[in-house]
Amino acid sequence: MANEVTSTLRLLLSSGVISSDFNPGRIRVTYTPLVIYRKRHLITTGEVTVTHGVTNPRFCILYNHDATNYVEAGTTTTDYPIYLRPASVATQFEIGPSKASIYLKANTASCYVDVLVY
Repeated sequence: MANEVTSTLRLLLSSGVISSDFNPGRIRVTYTPLVIYRKRHLITTGEVTVTHGVTNPRFCILYNHDATNYVEAGTTTTDYPIYLRPASVATQFEIGPSKASIYLKANTASCYVDVLVY
């Protein structure tokens, strides 16, 4: 089989001063074996380790359900290059095959975050 993973991304910016439309269309990737981890976690203000159990992870999507607080995330403990604004999704990003865990930390108060790894 081929093209088991398909994603669509479009970012449209229109502020009156500047505008931009980034639309690469569908992105298709061949990836086997297909293993999915999907779970909602309560992320506290102390670092939370999410061990996803996907042997050869490739893609990750994070969704912060909290309307007020942001969450920081990364694939190395205490290093959080990913910033999840309140009520936002970290657009699909790739993680390396050796990354067995994702580390998350909430600002100010605990937040629920959906973690999807495949």
